[in-house]
Amino acid sequence: MTAPRGTAVSRAQTRQRKAVADALRASLAALSAHDLYVLLRREGRSVSRSTVYRVLRHLAEVQKWAVRVRCEFDFADVEVTAQLRGTCPQCQVRDEAHQRRQIAGAS
Repeated sequence: MTAPRGTAVSRAQTRQRKAVADALRASLAALSAHDLYVLLRREGRSVSRSTVYRVLRHLAEVQKWAVRVRCEFDFADVEVTAQLRGTCPQCQVRDEAHQRRQIAGAS
């Protein structure tokens, strides 16, 4: 079960995921899941084994997807990044009000 957004639990899980990703980026050698877990614990990070495995599984899935896209579409130099776009609640209200004014002015 996933914790609701904004809760202390979901923030802690995000910190754990970031810690795993940061340790992988900083590592000069290949690490097993166990080695990664031990490294993080030695650094004083509060991370569970299951989180380490989940992050590694997710990264492996992303890598497989990137390879599939590269092969299927003959891409070169494939790089995976994440981008999130959205409109906050305050801007949604502002935009709706702006649209209503435009409609009223056009009549």
